[in-house]
Amino acid sequence: MPADSPVAVTFSEPVTDAQISVLDEWFEDEVPGTTQLNPARTVLTFTPSEPWMDSLMAVTVSGARDAAGNTMSPHTWRFGEEPPKKKAAAAPAVERAWTRPDGRTLMVKAGGEERRPYRVTVEVRSAAKSGATLLWSGTAGGVRAGTVARLSIPIGKVTGRTAHWRARVATGAWSAWQRATTPANDVVTAAAPPPDAFALLGSWQSQDGKRINYRKGYWDRARDEGFGNVKIVQKHDLDALSAHQMTKHPHRGIVPDPFIMTRYHYQATAYRHTCSGFLWWRTCKVTESRDTRTIVDFNTESSKYQGTLGVLTAYCEGITVCPPWMKRSFGAVLLPVPG
Repeated sequence: MPADSPVAVTFSEPVTDAQISVLDEWFEDEVPGTTQLNPARTVLTFTPSEPWMDSLMAVTVSGARDAAGNTMSPHTWRFGEEPPKKKAAAAPAVERAWTRPDGRTLMVKAGGEERRPYRVTVEVRSAAKSGATLLWSGTAGGVRAGTVARLSIPIGKVTGRTAHWRARVATGAWSAWQRATTPANDVVTAAAPPPDAFALLGSWQSQDGKRINYRKGYWDRARDEGFGNVKIVQKHDLDALSAHQMTKHPHRGIVPDPFIMTRYHYQATAYRHTCSGFLWWRTCKVTESRDTRTIVDFNTESSKYQGTLGVLTAYCEGITVCPPWMKRSFGAVLLPVPG
Protein backbone atom coordinates (compact mmCIF):
# COMPACT_ATOMS: atom_id res chain seq x y z
CA MET A 1 0.00 0.00 0.00
CA PRO A 2 1.37 3.48 -0.86
CA ALA A 3 2.51 5.47 2.15
CA ASP A 4 -0.41 7.90 2.08
CA SER A 5 -3.22 5.68 0.72
CA PRO A 6 -6.52 5.89 2.63
CA VAL A 7 -8.44 2.87 3.89
CA ALA A 8 -11.93 2.59 2.36
CA VAL A 9 -14.86 0.43 3.50
CA THR A 10 -17.86 -0.13 1.19
CA PHE A 11 -21.30 -0.99 2.61
CA SER A 12 -24.07 -2.79 0.71
CA GLU A 13 -26.60 -0.11 1.68
CA PRO A 14 -26.59 3.43 3.11
CA VAL A 15 -25.57 3.56 6.77
CA THR A 16 -25.18 6.04 9.60
CA ASP A 17 -22.96 6.22 12.71
CA ALA A 18 -20.23 4.14 11.07
CA GLN A 19 -16.85 4.31 12.81
CA ILE A 20 -13.39 3.15 11.82
CA SER A 21 -10.22 2.89 13.91
CA VAL A 22 -6.69 1.76 13.07
CA LEU A 23 -4.28 0.28 15.62
CA ASP A 24 -0.52 0.00 15.06
CA GLU A 25 0.12 -3.44 16.56
CA TRP A 26 3.90 -3.05 16.62
CA PHE A 27 3.74 -0.03 18.90
CA GLU A 28 0.30 -0.75 20.38
CA ASP A 29 -0.88 2.75 19.58
CA GLU A 30 -3.89 4.13 17.71
CA VAL A 31 -3.08 5.70 14.34
CA PRO A 32 -4.34 9.30 14.06
CA GLY A 33 -6.33 10.29 11.01
CA THR A 34 -9.62 11.60 9.62
CA THR A 35 -12.80 9.66 8.79
CA GLN A 36 -15.30 10.63 6.10
CA LEU A 37 -18.55 9.08 4.85
CA ASN A 38 -19.42 9.78 1.21
CA PRO A 39 -22.71 11.57 0.30
CA ALA A 40 -24.37 8.27 -0.60
CA ARG A 41 -23.41 6.97 2.86
CA THR A 42 -22.04 3.75 1.39
CA VAL A 43 -18.25 4.33 1.54
CA LEU A 44 -16.39 5.13 4.76
CA THR A 45 -12.82 6.39 4.26
CA PHE A 46 -9.98 6.70 6.79
CA THR A 47 -7.01 8.89 5.82
CA PRO A 48 -3.94 8.72 8.11
CA SER A 49 -2.49 11.99 9.40
CA GLU A 50 1.01 10.72 8.58
CA PRO A 51 2.35 8.16 6.08
CA TRP A 52 1.84 4.54 7.05
CA MET A 53 4.72 3.05 9.04
CA ASP A 54 6.29 -0.31 8.23
CA SER A 55 4.13 -2.10 10.77
CA LEU A 56 1.05 -4.30 11.17
CA MET A 57 -2.18 -2.28 11.15
CA ALA A 58 -5.45 -3.58 12.58
CA VAL A 59 -8.51 -1.86 11.06
CA THR A 60 -11.82 -2.11 12.93
CA VAL A 61 -15.18 -0.98 11.54
CA SER A 62 -18.12 -0.71 13.93
CA GLY A 63 -21.33 1.12 14.73
CA ALA A 64 -22.76 1.19 11.17
CA ARG A 65 -26.57 1.21 11.23
CA ASP A 66 -28.95 0.81 8.30
CA ALA A 67 -32.35 2.44 7.72
CA ALA A 68 -34.11 -0.38 9.58
CA GLY A 69 -32.02 0.28 12.69
CA ASN A 70 -29.86 -2.81 12.41
CA THR A 71 -26.33 -2.28 13.79
CA MET A 72 -23.39 -4.21 12.38
CA SER A 73 -21.11 -6.30 14.55
CA PRO A 74 -17.54 -4.95 14.74
CA HIS A 75 -15.31 -6.30 11.99
CA THR A 76 -11.49 -6.26 12.03
CA TRP A 77 -8.89 -7.02 9.37
CA ARG A 78 -5.16 -6.39 9.11
CA PHE A 79 -2.56 -5.29 6.62
CA GLY A 80 1.19 -4.71 6.76
CA GLU A 81 4.02 -6.65 8.38
CA GLU A 82 3.74 -8.98 11.35
CA PRO A 83 5.39 -7.51 14.46
CA PRO A 84 8.37 -9.40 15.84
CA LYS A 85 7.63 -11.69 18.74
CA LYS A 86 8.31 -10.03 22.05
CA LYS A 87 11.15 -11.52 24.00
CA ALA A 88 10.90 -12.05 27.70
CA ALA A 89 12.63 -9.24 29.56
CA ALA A 90 16.16 -10.28 30.45
CA ALA A 91 17.31 -9.85 34.03
CA PRO A 92 20.15 -7.36 34.60
CA ALA A 93 23.51 -9.11 34.77
CA VAL A 94 27.20 -8.68 33.99
CA GLU A 95 27.88 -10.28 30.61
CA ARG A 96 31.62 -9.76 30.82
CA ALA A 97 34.13 -8.03 33.11
CA TRP A 98 37.82 -7.43 32.44
CA THR A 99 40.75 -5.17 33.34
CA ARG A 100 42.62 -3.13 30.74
CA PRO A 101 46.43 -3.42 30.55
CA ASP A 102 46.97 -0.25 32.60
CA GLY A 103 45.70 -2.15 35.64
CA ARG A 104 43.36 0.70 36.66
CA THR A 105 40.65 0.72 34.02
CA LEU A 106 37.78 -1.67 34.72
CA MET A 107 35.46 -2.69 31.88
CA VAL A 108 31.97 -4.06 32.46
CA LYS A 109 29.56 -5.15 29.73
CA ALA A 110 25.97 -4.89 30.94
CA GLY A 111 23.23 -7.33 30.09
CA GLY A 112 19.51 -6.97 30.64
CA GLU A 113 16.36 -5.70 29.01
CA GLU A 114 17.09 -4.26 25.57
CA ARG A 115 17.76 -0.49 25.48
CA ARG A 116 17.03 -0.08 29.18
CA PRO A 117 19.58 1.98 31.14
CA TYR A 118 21.10 0.46 34.26
CA ARG A 119 23.51 1.45 37.01
CA VAL A 120 26.78 -0.51 37.13
CA THR A 121 28.50 -0.83 40.50
CA VAL A 122 32.12 -1.88 41.01
CA GLU A 123 33.91 -2.67 44.25
CA VAL A 124 37.66 -3.19 44.64
CA ARG A 125 38.88 -5.20 47.62
CA SER A 126 42.18 -6.41 49.01
CA ALA A 127 41.24 -10.05 48.44
CA ALA A 128 38.70 -12.02 46.42
CA LYS A 129 36.07 -12.23 49.14
CA SER A 130 33.25 -9.97 50.25
CA GLY A 131 34.66 -9.46 53.75
CA ALA A 132 38.06 -8.21 52.58
CA THR A 133 39.09 -4.57 52.98
CA LEU A 134 37.25 -2.29 50.58
CA LEU A 135 39.85 -0.23 48.70
CA TRP A 136 37.52 1.65 46.37
CA SER A 137 34.03 1.51 44.88
CA GLY A 138 32.45 3.34 41.98
CA THR A 139 29.30 3.49 39.90
CA ALA A 140 28.33 4.36 36.34
CA GLY A 141 24.75 5.34 35.56
CA GLY A 142 22.75 5.17 32.35
CA VAL A 143 24.53 2.08 31.02
CA ARG A 144 22.26 0.43 28.47
CA ALA A 145 22.13 -3.32 28.03
CA GLY A 146 24.71 -4.48 25.51
CA THR A 147 27.07 -1.54 26.11
CA VAL A 148 30.27 -1.35 28.14
CA ALA A 149 30.83 0.77 31.24
CA ARG A 150 34.35 1.97 31.86
CA LEU A 151 35.46 2.91 35.37
CA SER A 152 38.95 3.93 36.48
CA ILE A 153 40.43 3.27 39.90
CA PRO A 154 41.73 6.66 41.14
CA ILE A 155 45.49 7.01 41.27
CA GLY A 156 46.88 6.09 44.67
CA LYS A 157 43.99 3.85 45.73
CA VAL A 158 45.72 0.64 44.64
CA THR A 159 49.44 1.33 44.22
CA GLY A 160 51.96 -1.38 43.41
CA ARG A 161 49.73 -4.24 44.47
CA THR A 162 47.20 -6.69 43.12
CA ALA A 163 43.63 -6.00 44.11
CA HIS A 164 40.46 -7.90 43.31
CA TRP A 165 37.27 -6.42 41.95
CA ARG A 166 33.80 -7.45 40.91
CA ALA A 167 30.79 -5.73 39.38
CA ARG A 168 27.06 -5.97 39.17
CA VAL A 169 24.30 -4.43 37.07
CA ALA A 170 21.48 -2.82 39.06
CA THR A 171 20.63 -5.24 41.87
CA GLY A 172 21.69 -8.32 39.91
CA ALA A 173 24.24 -10.88 40.99
CA TRP A 174 27.89 -9.94 41.44
CA SER A 175 30.27 -11.05 38.72
CA ALA A 176 33.23 -13.34 39.25
CA TRP A 177 36.28 -11.71 40.84
CA GLN A 178 38.77 -10.02 38.53
CA ARG A 179 42.32 -8.84 39.17
CA ALA A 180 43.66 -5.30 38.92
CA THR A 181 47.38 -4.64 39.30
CA THR A 182 48.74 -1.09 39.23
CA PRO A 183 52.44 -0.16 38.94
CA ALA A 184 54.43 0.86 42.01
CA ASN A 185 54.95 4.36 40.60
CA ASP A 186 51.22 4.95 40.17
CA VAL A 187 51.42 8.24 42.04
CA VAL A 188 51.21 11.66 40.41
CA THR A 189 51.71 14.98 42.12
CA ALA A 190 49.06 17.63 41.71
CA ALA A 191 49.49 20.02 38.81
CA ALA A 192 48.07 23.53 38.67
CA PRO A 193 45.82 24.45 35.71
CA PRO A 194 47.65 26.28 32.90
CA PRO A 195 47.40 30.10 32.99
CA ASP A 196 44.92 30.28 30.10
CA ALA A 197 42.59 27.58 31.43
CA PHE A 198 40.04 30.17 32.56
CA ALA A 199 39.90 31.96 29.20
CA LEU A 200 36.26 32.51 28.25
CA LEU A 201 35.36 31.01 24.85
CA GLY A 202 31.69 31.93 24.88
CA SER A 203 28.48 32.02 26.88
CA TRP A 204 24.74 31.45 26.48
CA GLN A 205 21.53 31.26 28.48
CA SER A 206 20.35 27.88 29.75
CA GLN A 207 16.78 26.64 29.76
CA ASP A 208 16.33 27.82 33.35
CA GLY A 209 17.53 31.33 32.48
CA LYS A 210 21.03 31.11 33.92
CA ARG A 211 24.10 32.47 32.14
CA ILE A 212 26.38 29.58 31.17
CA ASN A 213 30.07 30.38 30.71
CA TYR A 214 32.19 28.10 28.56
CA ARG A 215 35.94 28.26 29.25
CA LYS A 216 39.00 26.75 27.61
CA GLY A 217 39.85 24.59 30.62
CA TYR A 218 42.42 21.81 30.68
CA TRP A 219 42.75 18.07 31.15
CA ASP A 220 45.50 16.33 33.11
CA ARG A 221 45.37 12.86 31.60
CA ALA A 222 47.57 11.26 34.26
CA ARG A 223 45.39 12.42 37.15
CA ASP A 224 42.17 12.41 35.16
CA GLU A 225 41.48 15.96 36.31
CA GLY A 226 40.37 19.09 34.52
CA PHE A 227 37.37 21.04 33.29
CA GLY A 228 36.00 22.98 30.37
CA ASN A 229 36.40 22.59 26.64
CA VAL A 230 39.75 20.80 26.59
CA LYS A 231 38.46 18.06 28.89
CA ILE A 232 35.16 17.76 27.01
CA VAL A 233 36.92 17.46 23.64
CA GLN A 234 39.91 15.32 24.56
CA LYS A 235 38.36 12.99 27.12
CA HIS A 236 34.73 12.66 26.07
CA ASP A 237 34.89 13.49 22.33
CA LEU A 238 32.13 16.10 22.56
CA ASP A 239 32.33 19.83 21.85
CA ALA A 240 30.96 23.27 22.66
CA LEU A 241 27.65 22.80 20.87
CA SER A 242 27.09 19.52 22.70
CA ALA A 243 27.27 21.34 26.04
CA HIS A 244 25.17 24.18 24.61
CA GLN A 245 22.36 21.87 23.48
CA MET A 246 22.41 19.81 26.68
CA THR A 247 21.86 22.91 28.83
CA LYS A 248 19.32 24.37 26.40
CA HIS A 249 17.28 21.16 26.28
CA PRO A 250 17.72 19.18 29.52
CA HIS A 251 14.85 16.79 28.80
CA ARG A 252 15.61 14.64 31.85
CA GLY A 253 15.75 17.55 34.27
CA ILE A 254 18.10 19.91 36.10
CA VAL A 255 19.26 18.70 39.51
CA PRO A 256 21.56 20.27 42.11
CA ASP A 257 24.85 18.58 42.85
CA PRO A 258 24.51 16.48 46.03
CA PHE A 259 27.82 17.74 47.46
CA ILE A 260 28.64 21.21 46.06
CA MET A 261 25.80 23.71 46.27
CA THR A 262 27.03 25.94 43.41
CA ARG A 263 26.91 23.09 40.87
CA TYR A 264 23.98 21.85 38.79
CA HIS A 265 23.57 18.81 36.55
CA TYR A 266 21.77 19.29 33.23
CA GLN A 267 20.48 15.89 32.12
CA ALA A 268 19.53 15.28 28.50
CA THR A 269 19.23 12.48 25.94
CA ALA A 270 20.74 12.41 22.45
CA TYR A 271 19.02 10.39 19.72
CA ARG A 272 20.39 8.76 16.60
CA HIS A 273 17.90 8.53 13.73
CA THR A 274 17.74 6.42 10.61
CA CYS A 275 15.54 7.87 7.88
CA SER A 276 14.17 6.56 4.60
CA GLY A 277 11.91 7.87 1.88
CA PHE A 278 11.56 11.34 0.41
CA LEU A 279 9.51 14.45 1.21
CA TRP A 280 6.02 13.45 2.45
CA TRP A 281 6.95 9.77 2.39
CA ARG A 282 10.05 10.26 4.51
CA THR A 283 10.01 8.38 7.81
CA CYS A 284 12.57 8.32 10.59
CA LYS A 285 13.13 5.91 13.44
CA VAL A 286 15.25 6.21 16.56
CA THR A 287 17.95 3.54 16.32
CA GLU A 288 20.06 4.52 19.32
CA SER A 289 19.95 6.90 22.25
CA ARG A 290 22.41 7.97 24.88
CA ASP A 291 21.78 9.76 28.18
CA THR A 292 24.06 12.76 28.68
CA ARG A 293 24.99 15.07 31.52
CA THR A 294 26.52 18.55 31.67
CA ILE A 295 27.80 19.83 35.01
CA VAL A 296 27.91 23.60 35.47
CA ASP A 297 29.50 25.43 38.40
CA PHE A 298 28.03 28.85 39.18
CA ASN A 299 30.70 29.68 41.74
CA THR A 300 31.83 33.33 41.53
CA GLU A 301 34.23 33.45 44.49
CA SER A 302 37.57 33.30 42.71
CA SER A 303 40.19 35.80 41.61
CA LYS A 304 41.14 33.58 38.66
CA TYR A 305 38.10 34.49 36.55
CA GLN A 306 35.24 36.96 36.26
CA GLY A 307 31.63 35.87 36.59
CA THR A 308 30.79 32.23 37.17
CA LEU A 309 33.19 29.37 36.52
CA GLY A 310 30.81 27.71 34.01
CA VAL A 311 30.78 24.32 32.32
CA LEU A 312 32.97 21.79 34.11
CA THR A 313 32.27 18.81 31.88
CA ALA A 314 29.81 17.24 29.45
CA TYR A 315 29.74 13.49 28.91
CA CYS A 316 27.77 10.37 28.06
CA GLU A 317 26.56 8.52 31.11
CA GLY A 318 28.10 5.10 31.56
CA ILE A 319 31.00 5.50 29.12
CA THR A 320 34.07 7.72 28.91
CA VAL A 321 34.29 8.39 25.16
CA CYS A 322 31.00 9.27 23.48
CA PRO A 323 30.18 7.58 20.14
CA PRO A 324 30.98 9.62 16.99
CA TRP A 325 27.32 10.11 16.03
CA MET A 326 26.74 12.19 19.17
CA LYS A 327 28.36 15.34 17.80
CA ARG A 328 26.51 14.95 14.51
CA SER A 329 23.23 14.78 16.41
CA PHE A 330 23.99 18.13 18.04
CA GLY A 331 25.30 19.81 14.87
CA ALA A 332 28.43 21.77 14.07
CA VAL A 333 30.65 23.45 16.63
CA LEU A 334 29.53 27.01 17.37
CA LEU A 335 32.46 28.12 19.52
CA PRO A 336 36.19 28.02 18.77
CA VAL A 337 37.95 24.90 19.97
CA PRO A 338 41.60 25.34 20.96
CA GLY A 339 44.15 22.89 19.73
